[in-house]
Amino acid sequence: MKPYKEMSREELKAEEEKLRKEYRKYQALELHLDMSRGKPCKEQLDLSMGMMDVLDSNADLCCEDGTDCRNYGVLSGIHEAKVLIGDMMENNPD
Repeated sequence: MKPYKEMSREELKAEEEKLRKEYRKYQALELHLDMSRGKPCKEQLDLSMGMMDVLDSNADLCCEDGTDCRNYGVLSGIHEAKVLIGDMMENNPD
């Protein structure tokens, strides 16, 4: 098949009609496909259910410096998280 930019108007219209017919054929199958990626299965979701009980509306969600972590922390990062990850990585948190 030659590139679209090299086709005449008539060839383009014929190609469009061919593709529309093919598309209608797939529509007629009434498929309900979930093509998204990365969705965990029920068993994987069940593994994290305990995390749903860790915090409640009375939880203190502020850093030691007073930053409200419900607002995603600060641009430079949450100090406590840097210390935690620094320890795990055997690295200086700064």
